[in-house]
Amino acid sequence: MTAGTGRPIAAGDVTSLVGVRRGETLYDLVHAALERRVARAAQLVEPVLERYRPEALIGASGQDASAFDANGRMNVSMDGFHAIGRSMRECAERSRARLLLVQEGGYARTYAAYCLHATLEGVLGTGRLLADPIAYMPDDASHANEDIDSVCTEHGRWGLR
Repeated sequence: MTAGTGRPIAAGDVTSLVGVRRGETLYDLVHAALERRVARAAQLVEPVLERYRPEALIGASGQDASAFDANGRMNVSMDGFHAIGRSMRECAERSRARLLLVQEGGYARTYAAYCLHATLEGVLGTGRLLADPIAYMPDDASHANEDIDSVCTEHGRWGLR
């Protein structure tokens, strides 16, 4: 239900709220943001959540973005999955929304379980309980900063910083 109206959420509500272009979806925006960096993605998502105040947040909890998944190879480490889980928890807390994670994807048998564990550590608010046994790729957020800054500029009316 949309906040304050009691009517079901329509696709146009999400499109106008998030500012996606015709043919793009909310998934496209969030996927692009998360692919670049969780902290920068929060700058896109959190102001929208604060303004909209959903009753529930539903997040896909797949590990196919890990560095060792043949289907994804987006180089997300356990630290990255922990940050995603923490961000989801913080967004739900800030919005006073229920949080539901739906398990999907993740085909690197040896690493997917570690990444799921790290995601849940973030959701539960614990520190890192398991060390990452195989991550080795450095993460450089500077590559995406210009793109994220341009999205924030274009969609500044939503309070993006």
